[in-house]
Amino acid sequence: MANIFPPNANRRFYGIIALGMLVLALILGGVYYLNFYVKEHAPVQPVRFSHKLHAGDLKMGCTSCHAAALRSPRAGIPDTKSCLGCHQHILPNSPLIAPLRAAADPQFPGYTGEPVRWVMVNRLSGHAYFNHMAHLNRGIGCTSCHEDAAGMEVMKAPRDA
Repeated sequence: MANIFPPNANRRFYGIIALGMLVLALILGGVYYLNFYVKEHAPVQPVRFSHKLHAGDLKMGCTSCHAAALRSPRAGIPDTKSCLGCHQHILPNSPLIAPLRAAADPQFPGYTGEPVRWVMVNRLSGHAYFNHMAHLNRGIGCTSCHEDAAGMEVMKAPRDA
């Protein structure tokens, strides 16, 4: 009796399976890249803030502004009154400081009382948890994750988080 399938039928079958798995892997890789890969970005903030000036040139520590990092899981963004603690004496009439004064200084002509809406730069995936306080209190510095923020004019999230 003659064979129904040609002699290389098994090789073709496994080749088709391998090709299908390769295509599936490429599709899944593309979906991961588009949806989950952390892209470097530096969003435009409502107030031009220079980490290079404050943390670099003026040597202010990260926890001067991000004090919550020492006592809570999140580093947080400083409230406007923290900024005005210094800027009521340093460049109080600068147009760069006007949005801060409009948010927190009732004597400012353009006072709105609306908080400054900072744009979050560093963000973890939903399944990840990071506690700033636990790491800082054990001597792990900010630059371990946030690179050289003191050298950045504009804060940006790293490509590989």
